[in-house]
Amino acid sequence: MKKFLLTLIVALASFNSIFAGDYDYLIVQKADGTKQSFTAVGLKLTFENGNLVATSGGSSATFSLADLQKMFFSSEPAGIKELTDDANQAVVVYTASGQAVGQYQNLKEAQSRMQRGLYIVKTASGTIKVAVK
Repeated sequence: MKKFLLTLIVALASFNSIFAGDYDYLIVQKADGTKQSFTAVGLKLTFENGNLVATSGGSSATFSLADLQKMFFSSEPAGIKELTDDANQAVVVYTASGQAVGQYQNLKEAQSRMQRGLYIVKTASGTIKVAVK
């Protein structure tokens, strides 16, 4: 089973390198439907004791092979939404690792100050993950 998955991942990685401009993220979906995304640039996948270990950008995640439903490449990370709310409400912006970036008067101001990357934005109406390209 490990050899099959390793061969499949190597084939997918080779395929991804050909079309890397369109697919920047690897999405891992578990059997319970939860998804986690990893940037494909610098992504390292290893297998240890029946687990898949995905390492990207200095962080890593471990998945039991028995719990994996599927993996696929995508142009957008999992669970990311667009900043569409133009309401005049205060927001707090965090990095994907949870470090506070700043507090802003509204989403428009926050968007103008965010650099490229993944962020968590907390508003009065809820918390969303956003990608700034």
